[in-house]
Amino acid sequence: MTFAQLYCGLIGLSLLADSFEHRRHILACRRRRSLKFFSISLPLLDETSFLRLQRLLLFSLICSVLSPNRFFFAFGAVGSLLYFSQVHALGSVRRKANTVPIVLSLLAIFPQPLAGRLIQLLLVQIYTSAGLQKIRHSGRKWLSGRVLQAYLYRNFLLTDWKPSLVLGKSLVWCRVLSLSALLFEMSFGLSVLLPSLAMGYLMSALLFHLGIYLFLRVNYLSYQGPALLALLNWSGA
Repeated sequence: MTFAQLYCGLIGLSLLADSFEHRRHILACRRRRSLKFFSISLPLLDETSFLRLQRLLLFSLICSVLSPNRFFFAFGAVGSLLYFSQVHALGSVRRKANTVPIVLSLLAIFPQPLAGRLIQLLLVQIYTSAGLQKIRHSGRKWLSGRVLQAYLYRNFLLTDWKPSLVLGKSLVWCRVLSLSALLFEMSFGLSVLLPSLAMGYLMSALLFHLGIYLFLRVNYLSYQGPALLALLNWSGA
């Protein structure tokens, strides 16, 4: 199995798991805001058209698993861009699914070994930018642990999620995790420069996102997580 097959399979499973939530959103949200792709406004679909697109997107992902083909990748890229633009207001989709149409576009345009390398660079850009944003907006305050502590307390007040409160009470752990997160994000480029470190960064990324989900209930694993598999050495790709 190649990276492209595994990626499409995992995205398809996540999409299938969230399909009912996405449908409920389309039914309940009467006022949806159209997103723009560069200067082009993406159309807003009615329920029937949305469900058809959902089925077609799942079908293209299944086909990509069974018979990897640039046509299926291209359809998946366009379809996922239009699909996720309909449900972008959901917390489980907003910013989390941004990588899906990009990764599928790269698989459609370039040979898989080159596409895999470009996906690795995409991940470097994502994590390094996240680290720079922490430095830019919080500076040294981020390393104090109090910024993370504030996020945890805010999440507890909004959702009554007890693990947020438990972790937030420990400033020491907040400092350790804040420093660890910043070091992980700012050094992520080493996973590409030194392939021997790729597996370590892959495991660190999975633990990083698992921790974010467990304590803040923010899930990046479903739609961004599968792209991390590009860090592995896919000799059969």
